[in-house]
Amino acid sequence: MPVEGFEPYRPEDADRYDNYRWWLGLTWGDVFDKATDIYPEKEGLADDTDRFAYGELRRRVDRLALSLIGLGIKERDFVLLQIPNWHEYVITFFALQKVGAIAVLLISRHGPAEIAAVCSLTHPVAWIGPDRYRNTDYLAMIGRVMQEEKQLRHVVTVRAPDHAGAIRLSSLMDVSGPATVSDEALAARHPDPHEVSMILLTGGTTGLPKAVPRTHNDYIASVEYHSRAWEITGSDVVLTVAPVSHAQGMHTGVGSAFFNYARYVLTDSTEARDICKVIEREKVTAWPTVPALVQRVVDLPDLGAYDLSSLKKIYAGGAPSTPELVRTVYARLGCKFVNAFGSAEGLGAMTRLDADLETICTTVGRKALIPYIRSLTSTGMRCRRVARVSLSRKVRTSSRATSNQRKTTRRPSRKMAFSKQGTWRR
Repeated sequence: MPVEGFEPYRPEDADRYDNYRWWLGLTWGDVFDKATDIYPEKEGLADDTDRFAYGELRRRVDRLALSLIGLGIKERDFVLLQIPNWHEYVITFFALQKVGAIAVLLISRHGPAEIAAVCSLTHPVAWIGPDRYRNTDYLAMIGRVMQEEKQLRHVVTVRAPDHAGAIRLSSLMDVSGPATVSDEALAARHPDPHEVSMILLTGGTTGLPKAVPRTHNDYIASVEYHSRAWEITGSDVVLTVAPVSHAQGMHTGVGSAFFNYARYVLTDSTEARDICKVIEREKVTAWPTVPALVQRVVDLPDLGAYDLSSLKKIYAGGAPSTPELVRTVYARLGCKFVNAFGSAEGLGAMTRLDADLETICTTVGRKALIPYIRSLTSTGMRCRRVARVSLSRKVRTSSRATSNQRKTTRRPSRKMAFSKQGTWRR
């Protein structure tokens, strides 16, 4: 059953992706269960407060999933998820996926205006997040939203004391007592991989986020191809510092780690010295992040005081990486640098680990996903002829044009062109 407002893939396109196995036919619950079945004793997740083996994560995720069913969360219900870079985010995300709910991923800075805009699109039944985080009183904020959104019935608080009208997440994933719902009820909730699994939010010219629906199939395919392109394996320790609920955090953090049975590390601090301490303590090997955070680290005057020898590769996207930054990373950190460009909607390009320095400094490499890009006019018609150089400009503006009904008629920029080798220049 399609989600209201989501236009399904054309049957001929879906058949092609299924037949070629670009889509694996897996849900996020399947990916999680596979990792925890194969490596129950392996450490799978650590944050600033705790660490968990895959098997322990499985027990907590399954108990939370059963509790969510007991609360009345149904398949295709939208649930707002606004947890910072804490281990509870990962547990809650996979529990929602296993019950067939659709996670609407909010970052901590989203306030009443952004949440109200998202609610008008998704009509969520629950919100899950901290009662207070840094300087924000989230319970007061959600209380105001609930006055307008009558279907928003459940408030679940994380790392919080008891509050009237709210349920503590820790009580829902407590494995010490009996579950309120049978295991058979959870097994019956297996969603179709073609269905929407999450809503990613992306900024727009209006200042309010746009909702980007992603299915299990299409997002897992994107995770597989991107993680292969920068060679994430089960031996890696993957670190997320930027917001985990952002598209990059989900794609190159949660997705890459659990798809490839790696160890996943979350930290809630963006201070350069704190990042270095986490890399040193956890022996991080792969750090997907944004250029600004990399710059903070390489600019540390006492960088040599930290043992960062475990770090083998940095993936930087979300903003352009300057040639100076790339060269500084190689000089000061001695690790590989992946220069990347992507969007919540799905298109992405990235350099490879074996690329030469000039390619990494001046391009974002080749597309990392599978073979077909269709270029459309502002009215949705297929373009008859699209030069390679113009494709880059159209790709970059297509999501905004679709949302704001604007034409993509600007001339191609020479700075955003394909090289003779097929790499994408910024």
